[in-house]
Amino acid sequence: MAKTGRAASGGGQDSRGKTKKKKISRSAGNGQDCSGQAKKQNISLKPWPSEDPSKLNQPWPQGLLHGMDDAIWAALARVPLDIYQNKKGQQQGTIREALNLVGMGWVATNTTSYRMAMGKPHGKYISARAIHEANGWQPPAAPLPTISEVKFDDKFLPKEADFEDLHQNKDKVLSAIEEHGVVVIRKLYSNEIGEEFDEGKTQRKLAKTKGDGIAGGAGVGVSYYADLKSETWDDLQNTMLSEFLTGEVLDHALRNRKAIVLRYAEGAENFAHRDGLSATDDANCSIKAFPYQGTVMVSKPGVDFTGGEFYVASKDAESGKITRTKVEFKNPGDVVLFRADNEGGYEHGMLTVGNGSAATCERVAIGLFQKK
Repeated sequence: MAKTGRAASGGGQDSRGKTKKKKISRSAGNGQDCSGQAKKQNISLKPWPSEDPSKLNQPWPQGLLHGMDDAIWAALARVPLDIYQNKKGQQQGTIREALNLVGMGWVATNTTSYRMAMGKPHGKYISARAIHEANGWQPPAAPLPTISEVKFDDKFLPKEADFEDLHQNKDKVLSAIEEHGVVVIRKLYSNEIGEEFDEGKTQRKLAKTKGDGIAGGAGVGVSYYADLKSETWDDLQNTMLSEFLTGEVLDHALRNRKAIVLRYAEGAENFAHRDGLSATDDANCSIKAFPYQGTVMVSKPGVDFTGGEFYVASKDAESGKITRTKVEFKNPGDVVLFRADNEGGYEHGMLTVGNGSAATCERVAIGLFQKK
C-alpha cells in the first residue's frame, strides 16, 4: 500500500486536523498604533505668524478694537485648542477668549462687520483654525508672538457732569455730553415706577456665544431686553426731546424713537456696543437724528443689585488711548443721557451685576430713544 504523505493544510486546519491559528499583522489602522493608542501624526509643526495675515483681507472694523489686529492675532495662538473645537459658538467663543487675554473682553463682537472679520473667507478665526488643523491640533511651534494687555483709562463720571435738574441746566448738560460722552440727571423721573410693563413678545437674551454679553442668572433670573409699550415712557421721552429739539427736527425725533425694558440678573454683563444711530435719517440729509440715548433706573441700587455701572468708552484716533467713563446709579429715577450716534465715536455698556440686600438680584432699567 502506498505510503500516505502529509496532506496540505486546508479549511482552517493544520495537517494534524487541529484548528490553525492565523498570524495577525499588527499594522496600525484607523489612527491607532498596535497598542490601541492614538497614533501620533508625523507633522512638522508650523510656527505662528507674528503678523496677522488676515488684516488686509478682512480689516477689523472701526471702534474700540480697531488697530489691535496683531495683538488679537497673537492672543489667538494661546487660546486652548478645545475652545476652537467646541461646536457651540466656537467662532465667538474663540475670539472672546482671545479678547480676554488682551484685556478687551468687555467689547461686543456681534455685528456683521465683526463676524466678517472673524469668519470666511480670510478672517482671524478661519486663519487661526487653519494653522491648528495643519498642525494636527497640536500647539504651534515656538516661539509664539508676544502680546501685552491693553491698558485703558477707567474712571467715574466727574462732578461737573452730574446734575440734579435738566430744565435749568440744558446748556451745561449738552456741553458735558460733548466733553464726556455721558451725563446723569438725578431723580429726573420721580413718579411711581412700580407699573406693570407692557412688553413686546420678543425677548432678546444676551449670550457670549453671540458676542453681545453675559446672561447671568444661574437659574435665579433671566437677563433680556424687549420693546416696551407704555404711555408713561412715551410721555417721558416726549418731555425730554422737547427740552432739546424744536420744529421739524422734534417731529422727526418723536416719530422715530421707542423705549425698551432692560432686565438683568446676577452676573449679567452688557458688552460695549453702539446702536448705530446715524447723523441723518432721510434721503436728502436735511433732518438730523437725535444723537443721544437714555437709560432710566427702575430698580433700587444697593438693594435690588450692586455693581451694574453704566459706562461709555471711546478711543483716541491718534494715540490709540481708550477711555471708559463709568456712571453709578444712586436712586430709582436717575437718568443717564449719552452720545449714541456713529459720529460721536462712543460705545456703551454695563459692568457685571451683583447681589444687593434684597432676596432676589434684579437690575431693571428703561432704555430711551432707541431707533425704531
